Amino acid sequence: KEFWEDGPHVFTPKNVLKNLLGFVDYREYIESDAWKAMAKAAKTRAENRCQVCNKAGNLDAHHRTYERLGHEKPEDITVLCRDCHEIFEKTKKARRQA
Repeated sequence: KEFWEDGPHVFTPKNVLKNLLGFVDYREYIESDAWKAMAKAAKTRAENRCQVCNKAGNLDAHHRTYERLGHEKPEDITVLCRDCHEIFEKTKKARRQA
């Protein structure tokens, strides 16, 4: 075995993500203080309104792209109310199944 295949410093994609970004996977990141701060800042920029229907309340910060996960730019996040977010996710799922 090579040194990177065993021991406390195993070089796996998960370990690299953990070391670089401080989290292992998407779910862990979404629950982190870093993401919560990013989501709050996005909602503030959107004046606490859905960027689709302009409704206030029950807002989600939605990733437009995952290519900079953990290092998002402001334009990577769209603020959606729960209704618009649900419509978006259902549409995305239907497109995948088509």
